[in-house]
Amino acid sequence: MDKLPVELVLRITDYLAPKDLVSLQLVCKGLLCVARDNLLWRSFTCGTTRCNNTNISVINVELKRHSDSNIRNKECDRLATDATSCKDSQDPYGEENINWYSEYIARNAPASVRWLQQPESQINHNGYSSGQVCEVKDDGSVCVWDYSQYPPCENTAARGKILERSKPGLLFLDKARRTGSVVQKGINEFLDAGDCVSINSVHQKAYIAVGNCLNEVDLAMLKVTSKREYSYGISTLSQHQLDYHVPITVATTMSLHIYDSRCPAQSGAQDDSLNARVSTPRQFNSGSPAASLPQPMPVSVLHSPLPNINSIFVAGRFPSILFYDRRFFPRLQSAVHSGARLSDLAVVSSVASLNPQAGKDWGNCHNLIACGEYNGKGSLEMYAFSTTSSTSDIGAARPTIIDKDKVYQNRQSVSRSKILSVASHGTKIVYSDANGNIRWVERDGRTPIRVWNINHNSQFRYQRSEVVRRLNGAEDGGRADFVRKLLPTGGALLDDEVLIWTGERLGSVGFYAYPQHTDENDELDEQKRREREYMEALDRSMRLHSHELDWLPGSIP
Repeated sequence: MDKLPVELVLRITDYLAPKDLVSLQLVCKGLLCVARDNLLWRSFTCGTTRCNNTNISVINVELKRHSDSNIRNKECDRLATDATSCKDSQDPYGEENINWYSEYIARNAPASVRWLQQPESQINHNGYSSGQVCEVKDDGSVCVWDYSQYPPCENTAARGKILERSKPGLLFLDKARRTGSVVQKGINEFLDAGDCVSINSVHQKAYIAVGNCLNEVDLAMLKVTSKREYSYGISTLSQHQLDYHVPITVATTMSLHIYDSRCPAQSGAQDDSLNARVSTPRQFNSGSPAASLPQPMPVSVLHSPLPNINSIFVAGRFPSILFYDRRFFPRLQSAVHSGARLSDLAVVSSVASLNPQAGKDWGNCHNLIACGEYNGKGSLEMYAFSTTSSTSDIGAARPTIIDKDKVYQNRQSVSRSKILSVASHGTKIVYSDANGNIRWVERDGRTPIRVWNINHNSQFRYQRSEVVRRLNGAEDGGRADFVRKLLPTGGALLDDEVLIWTGERLGSVGFYAYPQHTDENDELDEQKRREREYMEALDRSMRLHSHELDWLPGSIP
């Protein structure tokens, strides 16, 4: 085999099935490269059959035969057009750089979930850093997990383990909550509306919103380095872009702000429990104006990728998508009516249906994706940008707005329930709904690829204790979980996973057979899990009993 030309070996592999190609990779390094040929796996991934390949070959042979016999050029042009259209229908992704072997695995391999080490307290919010996962718990502490790219099939005990954890109450503004004293609930609470954690993996910083206070946390030291207060509670933060560095956008329930960490906060009251460099201003005054929102409660703020570095999109519990330009902030540039209650925004590479000319400049063409709820059903919407600027004229670029004539809305077949989160996953769009489903569709927003339900996964359906079932009744046993936030890791092959957050647990969905559980402290973790379930069930039972006592006196005549 080593003496055969590579072209001949590639020709032989065209007749092998994907299962045989996987076995062929184990023979030697030379055949490993041949069996992972990108064009070969693209044909499998795009649904190309051997019949389609044969049709192209027949067209090429007929074209050559007609050319040799000097028949009319019109017939040659027709056959050439048929061959080109056939090829384009098989590969709708143009010249985009894609690992098709990894794409085939993500589309066809069995999916399973791997849960990160469960902390003792309930998780509230999450973010992602390079090689690490950072989360905030309801006791005000910050927890960091190791998420290095180890092969999931190996017995790697380090992956998914807790690396560091700060002391409770680190993020709370008032001293009473940091010391564990009883305090009335107020503005210093998690709003739990959108992404309240933004990670800057380059500078190892985390921006965490608690109530109306924005905390800047040093992930290396797990200490708060700066605090800034706003007039209203913070509902969501923009996520850090790896391609360029711009100030984050802070969305409160009634306004929009641009926060630049380089601008120091005003000096204010200090506290011994905080770092000496922490400053807590009495009143927010960053020097930059604030934009008043036409309607309250934004839940998603998106910074578009290159080259549109000045675009800010805002969506939430109002029927429109708002567009701001950072250079003209706080002036509202435009608004596109959606009619749905949106919950998340994302960006995906352009599809031909919205941008027919995207093939010439594929890397700079993107579409905006929005998801939410419309009349009780899920809504998945795609919007095209009206102008696209090249990277050479970023500073002088005109504001890029949404083209209202190029809008696609799928509100029939996308989901029976509200869509909670959406993201771009390779050549696919992945989203989660309120029924616990994680769905993958093509970039057109309507062609289904696969669906996976978190409640049907055997590793997730753990048995609750008998005490918990007695306290909560039969309804708790049938309680369905759902993914509130998902985030692809951007890896390749077995590292191509999707981080998921259910509101209680954080894990990753991978495309491989679930490995054997190798936790060294299985019995200890099981005991902690049962204790945690008991305390949660007891708390819900006491809340229900308190509600009945409040209602009972009013019902007695």
